Amino acid sequence: MNTRGNIRAILLLTDSEFRLLLRQKMVYVGLAVSALLVGLCCLGVHLQLNGHHAKEMVEGRLISEFINATYILLPLMVGVVAAGSMGGDIQSGLLRGPILRGVPRWGVLIAKLVSLGIYAYMMLLALLLMGYLAGALLFGVKGSVVVIGMMYFGGDAGFFVLDGATAFFRTVIAYFLVGCSLSSLAALAVMLASLSGRMAPAALVALGVYYTSFILGVMPFMESVRNLLPTKYMTLWKYAMAPEIIWSDIAYNGGMLAAYTIAYIGVAIVAFESRDL
Repeated sequence: MNTRGNIRAILLLTDSEFRLLLRQKMVYVGLAVSALLVGLCCLGVHLQLNGHHAKEMVEGRLISEFINATYILLPLMVGVVAAGSMGGDIQSGLLRGPILRGVPRWGVLIAKLVSLGIYAYMMLLALLLMGYLAGALLFGVKGSVVVIGMMYFGGDAGFFVLDGATAFFRTVIAYFLVGCSLSSLAALAVMLASLSGRMAPAALVALGVYYTSFILGVMPFMESVRNLLPTKYMTLWKYAMAPEIIWSDIAYNGGMLAAYTIAYIGVAIVAFESRDL
């Protein structure tokens, strides 16, 4: 199969893979959990407003809670779905079909990763829209937002105000960067599934690496190894929420995240090429 034929086959396989993802119950469980998160945040905001807390402070807290959900909720869903997509298909033998039709093994992996990336952004878009609609109902469509800088940049960051249009633009950028991080996690899960050939070990190890790395990264006595942890670079989205966007930090962390992701994909390709299906 020539290069053009390979590209066409990979695009068709990507479409097929994404349709298969949409048939999984986990996708809709994830959407339901996201809706539950938004509902609980709105309930908490409503109770705080009735307790005479500052409206602007609560609004900033609401935005931070939606973004902080990316630390726990979304990685869990993306990691499990990615491990299941690759490991499950290896176990069931479904990957033999496209390979027998002439799709190169590396092309199968790329199709998996692209479809998983689309899934991650779909989840983020759903969370963003639900969060925006909830915020519009509670605070109105327009208005300034107070950002709690200490949550992103440490104890000396204080508070700063973003006008409504700027805050929405920054949130969109932040969510886009979160999608890059989730796609990297999906690549890690696919790599582990390619190595193990099974869904459960790949999901457990991928999430174990993520959460362990995240915990170690926030420990004050782990500065010496922090720069080696992949989660250090998965938080590049926070630099979009600074008073002025820190493009240099976004570029550096994005480059390091890309290096980790490329390494995951490279190992996955080598492992999958040598695997007996």
